[in-house]
Amino acid sequence: MKKKTKWIIGIGCGSIFLFFIIAVVLFFMGFFKDKENTRKEMIKIQDQYVLFKASIESYNEIREKVYTSIFNDLYYNTMEEKSESNQAVLKEAEKVVEKVEKTSKSLKKACLGVIYPDVSVNTKCSSFAIAYEQVVNSYVSDVEQYNQQIKAYNTWAKKEGKNILSPYQTNQKYLDYNQDKTYSGKEKIEDGE
Repeated sequence: MKKKTKWIIGIGCGSIFLFFIIAVVLFFMGFFKDKENTRKEMIKIQDQYVLFKASIESYNEIREKVYTSIFNDLYYNTMEEKSESNQAVLKEAEKVVEKVEKTSKSLKKACLGVIYPDVSVNTKCSSFAIAYEQVVNSYVSDVEQYNQQIKAYNTWAKKEGKNILSPYQTNQKYLDYNQDKTYSGKEKIEDGE
């Protein structure tokens, strides 16, 4: 009986030890798999950030064009003749904003609410959030400013018997991407009347 009891205790201890070894191995396998997935995600973020940064630079160039071709030369006596070209420039800017949105999709998934072990990746994520919000909001502000000028022109045009111009229509809305209750890039629009 003693041998049988020792043998049962030995099998029980061996089973517990084997279970412990298997649990430790599975833990480390999961840990290293997670570490590898995180490394791949950080590489993906760094690669996508390069594309995102290029689209931001494109937006900065088109925004400069918006200011030089529209806002620097926006007078009532030329608004009607320049209306079509002004709307084309705003449409071009909207396409660039859509490109920024497209290049930001994978960064949105990877960055929002995640902290990585690499500081440079975290910096890219926070820079992305700020830049993305600023691009969308500055574009919406530009459209609102243009439309405010069109509204003021139309008030003047009615009095002068001139043609009424259509405001620029966009589906873009102000964005609070990082949900800090501020709209980075949003500009206060003065009433142009």
